[in-house]
Parts: sequence; C-alpha cells; structure tokens
Amino acid sequence: MTRPERDGNLFANPKVRTEQLGIRQDQACIKVERVMYQLEVVNPVSPQRGEVSAFPYAPRPSSLKDKVIGLMWNGKAHGDDALKRAGELIQQAEPSVDIRFYSGALPFPDPLRAKAISEIDVAIGCTAD
Repeated sequence: MTRPERDGNLFANPKVRTEQLGIRQDQACIKVERVMYQLEVVNPVSPQRGEVSAFPYAPRPSSLKDKVIGLMWNGKAHGDDALKRAGELIQQAEPSVDIRFYSGALPFPDPLRAKAISEIDVAIGCTAD
C-alpha cells in the first residue's frame, strides 16, 4: 500500500505509521501503512472592528389573524421549498391568513419588493443553499 499524496488541505497533517501484522498460522507478515490525520479546528468568526450599525427588528403583529403574509424567495436553491412549507404550517395554525409567494432574485428586485410591501402585512424571507 503506498502513501497517499497530500491533497493540499492546509488543516490536515498526515502522520504515517508502518506496522507489522501477522497473518495466518504460518506467521507471514505484511507491512501496512496507516495514514492518520490530525485536524485543527478553527473559529471562523472574526473579531469585531469599528462601529456596528444594526437595524432594529421590524414590528411584530400581536396576531396573524386575517393578515396577508408574503413569502419572499430570492431564488436560492430550495429556499422556495422552505418558504412554502412555512406557509403551509402557518395556514394550518391560522386558517384566516392569506399567503402570497413572491419569486425574485438575488438581490430582490426593487419593483417586486415595492409590490410586496404594498400588498402584505407580514414578510417572511429566507436564505438557503
């Protein structure tokens, strides 16, 4: 068995150990190389620098009864599935809601966003990959 080539992964440090293993009763031996990788786990969050300006949360209605809910999809893979399922669950919990689906792109087109804002009471968006 030959030692595998390093694949360029900066976080893997291969350590090769050769061992003698006895096989069968005739005491035949075979050399086996075992490759062990040591992984280094790093935190992908960078430290904060400068001022942070955050938007406040949007106002929340006290109830969804008789509300129009817009499901706003940006075109990312399977985001539409997640939004439609969320709409189904909301419809089951509150049958009086009107669910509307808006199929956009990334970034969400301004005319479609303006249309949705004029028609809905609550917006739900998602990010999916």
